[in-house]
Amino acid sequence: MSLMEAKTPSDVVDRQLAAYNRHDVESFVDCYTEDARFIELPDRNRLEGREAFRAAYSELFARHPAIHARILKRMVVGRFVTDLEDLEGLPGGPGAPCMVTYETVGERIRTVWVIKPSS
Repeated sequence: MSLMEAKTPSDVVDRQLAAYNRHDVESFVDCYTEDARFIELPDRNRLEGREAFRAAYSELFARHPAIHARILKRMVVGRFVTDLEDLEGLPGGPGAPCMVTYETVGERIRTVWVIKPSS
């Protein structure tokens, strides 16, 4: 799905997830606004800005070539999409599901909040 085909908040998040699962860093980063933020709740600001996303996810994909995310459940309220996601392909076997909320603005993601089981 190209940027121009992303019509709804779910479409925007689906486009980002597809790029993530292909390990296509440029398409993945293009899903985010220039000032995008990644926050691990309750209070840890992990990434800020597209360049930070590019660096972090380039390293993640290089270190974990089998990493893959899948959506277990989804809820959409306005411009917010909340997914219960499961990551596969990490050392030590499958991880516990985490909750991810995306704030979309137009056809991009501005903020990502993540709650991990250990949060």
